[in-house]
Amino acid sequence: MKILYNQQQLNKLLLFGIAYVIIGFSALAMATSGYLVGFTMIGLLYIGQFIFVKNRGYVILTKQSIKTNGLFKKEIETKNIRSVTYFAGDYVIKTDKKELVINTNFVDQASMLPLKDYFDNLEIQA
Repeated sequence: MKILYNQQQLNKLLLFGIAYVIIGFSALAMATSGYLVGFTMIGLLYIGQFIFVKNRGYVILTKQSIKTNGLFKKEIETKNIRSVTYFAGDYVIKTDKKELVINTNFVDQASMLPLKDYFDNLEIQA
């Protein structure tokens, strides 16, 4: 099951990206300070991040594992999970060696109920 990113977060990435690109190109057109042209690169990075996370889910839940997608991917096998806690809007999943945090502010509202059901039905071995 794929848990999607919050659409507001995605829109913010795109908005910041476009704004930085506009600032960078306007600084280039006005031939002002050279360091403002770096905003174009920052904007392109924001737009690249938008494209990257738009095509992938935030979290992929299967019966065998929980995997977060991002620049640094993390994966935890469900058979190794020792505890799942919900605190301050985050699901904290712990094993003996790893810890995975799922920030629910980044989760799309339509995906919240399946996420909650997944953790409610997850069998944790003591």
